[in-house]
Amino acid sequence: MSSTDRKLPAADPAAAERTALERTVLALTGTPYVPRRDHPAAARQSPDDHAPGTAESWERLAHTGERRVWAAADAALAAQATQAALAGAVGAYVRALRTAGVRLGGVLAAIASAVRRSVAPTISVGALDGVLRDAGQYGIEAYFDPR
Repeated sequence: MSSTDRKLPAADPAAAERTALERTVLALTGTPYVPRRDHPAAARQSPDDHAPGTAESWERLAHTGERRVWAAADAALAAQATQAALAGAVGAYVRALRTAGVRLGGVLAAIASAVRRSVAPTISVGALDGVLRDAGQYGIEAYFDPR
């Protein structure tokens, strides 16, 4: 069999973008992953939501409530940064694949493959499902983005 008879594996048309996506996913899943919220209004809680019958003073409740609000605000900023990083990496990969002529089904399969291949080994099944769902949604949005 001559060397011309052998088929070489096809080069990934978006190898650099896939590597960037894999690194982003690994970094994101190394910490607890917060999935994208579908309905931000449904996730809001009132600062007055505390267990009834507590013997804490109003002042202590106010300070505790402030700390909770600050912690929630910090967590929301971190989640936004996480989602922005994931959306950016997925978007770059999708645009490169779309430019190479890959159809939507192939793009979604490539995204899922990159995510599954690069997640941290300690990730839970629920967090992996969240990353896959979010990456797929960002992929569809980027695929149909007219840029």
